Amino acid sequence: MLQVEDAIDNLFENILLSKEQIKAVQFKRADLELRKKDVSTAIQIGISLKTDIQEIEANIIQLCQQETEFRMSIRQQYITLSSYAQQPIDTTTILELPEATNAIDRNFSARPDYDIYSLQLKNAEWKMKELNTEFVPKLSLFANGYYGRPGLNMMNYTSHYSGIVGVSITWNIDALYNNTHQRKLINIDKEMTRNQQSTYEIDMNRQIDNLNINLSKNRELANSDDKIIKIRSNIKDVASIQLKNGSITLTDYLIKLNDEAQAMVNKSIHHIEYLMDGAKMRTLLNRNN
Repeated sequence: MLQVEDAIDNLFENILLSKEQIKAVQFKRADLELRKKDVSTAIQIGISLKTDIQEIEANIIQLCQQETEFRMSIRQQYITLSSYAQQPIDTTTILELPEATNAIDRNFSARPDYDIYSLQLKNAEWKMKELNTEFVPKLSLFANGYYGRPGLNMMNYTSHYSGIVGVSITWNIDALYNNTHQRKLINIDKEMTRNQQSTYEIDMNRQIDNLNINLSKNRELANSDDKIIKIRSNIKDVASIQLKNGSITLTDYLIKLNDEAQAMVNKSIHHIEYLMDGAKMRTLLNRNN
């Protein structure tokens, strides 16, 4: 189930990121529709070429194609999400971002797959104790009594009490070899289990470190995204005036437009990844329930 939860986290994140890509595509398309009017005016006064309109139209068509690709990808991811959830989930379903995660300790002992190792080690200890009981000599007491005749003295026909008490000891010598052999096998199993547990712990700590690094990275990047967007928007606004006046080419303007749109996408990506990294950390440590 933890693997399923992790797969759902990744699907959830990919859907949200794809939706932000669609917003960026729509933003660029709307801006190009406005520039199309400006270029038409520039053509009429002879400061732009007719091919500039064609280039804008070609870019708008490409943006429509990109949006179609993103929408189809989202639809496929929703279908996969529905199969995991075992209930219908379509593209109209609104996915809400998880809340920001506070500092979480590195304790992953709540994971059931990690608990298996300690259970295996305990099972090996129980087997070892069982072998010890098989090898140890067994001492037993017995007693038997009755009333009647004849007793132990076959010549005495009178009724009387009689009985016998004794001690017996049994020792399975054959278990000596088997016991030694089984001990070696159990110790080998224990060593293999400890090695697997150590490898598991190394891998878990690596995943936790990576998520913590990503959390810090996206938190710091998000702090500067608004400033970058403001700068890119100012540059693009100046470029739109220059394009209208014919002082720059359409290609130059498209570069500025793409930079602004990418800055907006980056802000959304950093915010989504920051929140989803927290959700992935809770899943990794089995803290969702």
